[in-house]
Amino acid sequence: MQINGPIDISALSTSVDQVEGVQSVVKFEFTNKTGGTYSRNKYNVQTAIRNNILYPSLDPCIFEIKYPNNDIRGRVIKP
Repeated sequence: MQINGPIDISALSTSVDQVEGVQSVVKFEFTNKTGGTYSRNKYNVQTAIRNNILYPSLDPCIFEIKYPNNDIRGRVIKP
């Protein structure tokens, strides 16, 4: 990762797939949390994804997970 760098969602999925106990990653959802202790800057993440790559804004920007224990969620789906 680097400042003003994109997020390759396929590479991220591969990394998570390699974590012990993970069978597969079905999908990722990205959101831009704003207000309170988060940034005031709003960014439409859904329109910034092209070909499974999340692109940053044209202004210098960095993607951040501010509170990993609260901001990262997973869900187990049993067949």
